[in-house]
Amino acid sequence: MRDFLKILARTWGWMLVAGPACATAQTPAPDVYLATLDGRAEHLRVGGVTNLTNRAGYDNQPFFLPDGSALLYTSARDGQTDIRRYDLYSGVDRALTRTPESEYSPTPVPGSDRIAVVRVEADSTQRLWWMQPDGTLPGPVFEDIAPVGYQAWATSSTVALFVLPSDSTPITLQVTEIGGLGARIVAENVGRSLHRIPGTAAISFLQRSTGTDTIMRLDPATGAVSPVTAAPGAIEDYTWTPDGTILTARDTLLLTWRPRQGWQVLANLSAAGLRHMTRLAVSPDGSRLALVADGRE
Repeated sequence: MRDFLKILARTWGWMLVAGPACATAQTPAPDVYLATLDGRAEHLRVGGVTNLTNRAGYDNQPFFLPDGSALLYTSARDGQTDIRRYDLYSGVDRALTRTPESEYSPTPVPGSDRIAVVRVEADSTQRLWWMQPDGTLPGPVFEDIAPVGYQAWATSSTVALFVLPSDSTPITLQVTEIGGLGARIVAENVGRSLHRIPGTAAISFLQRSTGTDTIMRLDPATGAVSPVTAAPGAIEDYTWTPDGTILTARDTLLLTWRPRQGWQVLANLSAAGLRHMTRLAVSPDGSRLALVADGRE
């Protein structure tokens, strides 16, 4: 776990506090919020913001199930992280994993009922693992790809992986297939936010630059990369709506992008008490927005 915390500190700038027997990351204590999305494209509206987690601990990385019935997220409790499921109809919130290891980034695999998670194993190896809907963890998806930070599935067998840096290599974006011949590097110095572009088998990612960062489109089949749009300043996270609108956040502001319209302010959620908004996810039908923010003074 100590090695993983060092990677987190190097990648996201978290401070480490060394104690007599351990090191712990001074992570933020964000909550997962749920809001409604009404309308489409230029008429999109946000409303009904609700804090789903509302506690002092770390809750993050929301992802909707394909049928829109529930939200998966990462939650840090009792010294490590597990995956939890929040049922959007009943309001029941329960743990899916309760392991001595830590699990992150729950991501449903398209075209199946499987879920893939990033797992920090007992020896600090960080790989992609399968997780069943009931929370059982059958084993690694790929034995020899590590340390994995994030993922985006283009198809039920093709995945793009954010592979964390080592002392001699940068962050890389790698594409591989289940049963394939290995991963290939398609980009370097990329952001953590990876997504399948709705209605396609293409993957989007944020290309870091000394100038302006750019949201890029990757064709996993060919490895071809092309720009979608310049990022609206310094962002880390974004997501897509089903109709092809990009959503991102800058502190209290939600921004949207569409071709020929550029970036526009959708909403200022400061009145709802949200600040430092980061990760976002849109439900498959486009009616709900999950986001992570610090709403505590």
